[in-house]
Amino acid sequence: MRWMIEFGTSMVMTGVLTLGCGAKLNAADQNAWKNLISLGGTHWAKGDLSQAEKCYLAAIKEAEGFGDSDPRLLMTMNNLAAVYQQENSFAEAESLHRRVLALRERALGPDHVDVVSSLVNLGEIYRIQERYAEAESHYRRGIEILQRTKGQEDPLLATTLNNLGGLYSDEKKFTQAEQYYRRALHIRESLLGSRHPDVATVVNNLGALKHSQGAYAEAKRLYERALAIRESTLGADHLDVAYSVSNLATLLTQEGPNDDVASLYRRAIAIWERHFGRQHVDVAAGLNNLGIVYYRQGLYRDAESALRESLSIKEKLLGSAHRELAVTLTAYADVLRKLKRNTEAATVRVRAQSILAKNADDDAFRHRVDVKTLLSGTK
Repeated sequence: MRWMIEFGTSMVMTGVLTLGCGAKLNAADQNAWKNLISLGGTHWAKGDLSQAEKCYLAAIKEAEGFGDSDPRLLMTMNNLAAVYQQENSFAEAESLHRRVLALRERALGPDHVDVVSSLVNLGEIYRIQERYAEAESHYRRGIEILQRTKGQEDPLLATTLNNLGGLYSDEKKFTQAEQYYRRALHIRESLLGSRHPDVATVVNNLGALKHSQGAYAEAKRLYERALAIRESTLGADHLDVAYSVSNLATLLTQEGPNDDVASLYRRAIAIWERHFGRQHVDVAAGLNNLGIVYYRQGLYRDAESALRESLSIKEKLLGSAHRELAVTLTAYADVLRKLKRNTEAATVRVRAQSILAKNADDDAFRHRVDVKTLLSGTK
């Protein structure tokens, strides 16, 4: 199971409409671009990335008529890049972010705040792919621009410092990671106070850092602080609350047997379902983790049900050979073995291994998922 480190990006989405992205829009309709952007945001929020992609591609065609440096075109390209990133289409995402960066530098100058936003987004693409030197270079360039033009206490500077901390955490440079997280936290607390949602983001990330180091007591304190801030400022049903609850559940799972873990995962799943519907990748991830908890508790039939539904959602949304399926398939095979369904278990395990083999060169996937240790410490 994994916990969430939150990174800053500059994805922009607007309103909600109901027509489909394939609908014919009147060429004279001045709202065509806005409609498509709204639809793309709606599909993104629902986890329907393929439809979001179609909407943003259509919106780019509309926005190209506004001119290369028009903010609407740059925003649309940025949104499409964010969709590509979530689809793990990193080459496409990088290409778009590079194009946006070049257009912003040409139109706005090399020291504009929007240039820094593009640098941060490119840095995140590189970080995910473990291209750490390139990521660090982009983050540091952004930090240098902001410190020179905005001073030491700027909101985007805090975001960039937070992201650089996440990069160092990925590299297991924990001392540097904590240094940059705490700088980001200091800025946000100075600007926003101690109980702001943006403060909770950095507190969560510090929790994840301590979690990675095995400092579970400190991680728990930080996760609980982030959760308390989010519940009091955003409400108990907010998506960020769900992610905090899930992080805390994962930590408690790794600490040892805990009767609260399953209820925490169920709470997170319920929030995601209310926001996204049942067919969403976050719901699938929550069901995967809940299934593993049931496995550890010896509730094999409950585990089988949760993991089977997780697989169904992932296959529908991601395809039948997507690498994310390998995580759930591996756990599902172990559950089937406990249920004495050994022939099925063997078939499922072969499928999981086949998916992993096809993605053996995917650095980003190796970084995100360690299937070998997924069920470590289980019964």
